[in-house]
Amino acid sequence: MAPLECPLAVDCNKGEAGAVWKTSDLPFQEAKLLLDQHLKYAHRHDDVTTASDGQIRAQKLERPVIKLGVGEEDYLFFVSEWLSYKRACGLTDVSEVRDQLKACCDSELRRDLYKSLGSSLATSNEEDIFKAIKKLSVLARSNLVNIVKLLNIMQEQGESICSYLARIKGAAAVCTLTANCTGEFGEEQVSYADKIILHTLVRGLVDPDIQKEVMTQTKDLSLDEVLMFVKARETSNRSVGDLGSEELKHLKIESGKNGEQLMLILDTLDQMEFSEDQTEHRAKR
Repeated sequence: MAPLECPLAVDCNKGEAGAVWKTSDLPFQEAKLLLDQHLKYAHRHDDVTTASDGQIRAQKLERPVIKLGVGEEDYLFFVSEWLSYKRACGLTDVSEVRDQLKACCDSELRRDLYKSLGSSLATSNEEDIFKAIKKLSVLARSNLVNIVKLLNIMQEQGESICSYLARIKGAAAVCTLTANCTGEFGEEQVSYADKIILHTLVRGLVDPDIQKEVMTQTKDLSLDEVLMFVKARETSNRSVGDLGSEELKHLKIESGKNGEQLMLILDTLDQMEFSEDQTEHRAKR
């Protein structure tokens, strides 16, 4: 039968003299096996390219996109993605930066951008275009609404403390969490964002036992200290959850508080097993 060709076609140069790879004239099953192996191993590093000097180059990033009606968080995420894209592509020319930034806008936003800036769009710098994009694309919302939304964030069941904290920080980034204070050098703005983030984090912890442990600490913990404390408790809970009661019984019971905690866990598991046995016994009757 005819040879099977790599389905990547022109994107494959693994054949002879840089041509598209294909099998020899073999029975279909053998040719199919070779093709599967080729796709599995020959293209596993296709996220990088090799330059003419033999140096490996990372694949260029996908250009970010922004559209009308986004929130403040989405806009900040777009700015971060744009800066990464601009750096990865080596964009330095003013005209090229302007054209690429305009291309990040979807068709509706790009049309409104032209209506807003008119002919000056052709000569606007990156900062001016960003100001116009934000004005046109971001839905206006009062700072009070943003703060209420932040304070209502709760940890979801099964969500790690790191993911939970990331959501809180994302919401806090669009809030104005500063106060005017008069100091030695006059009036200045002081941020209290970390305090609000910390309070929101503890208030919304899904595990009441961990929450209670955090709140009963005599020392005022910083945000980083609370994060490490909760991470340790979550890791401990997951580790214990992976063990059965018989495995736990073979652990060495140490004296002191740790031993008491482990004994409590064992007692709880024994009660759960006893309850299950009773239920099963009643069902059989």
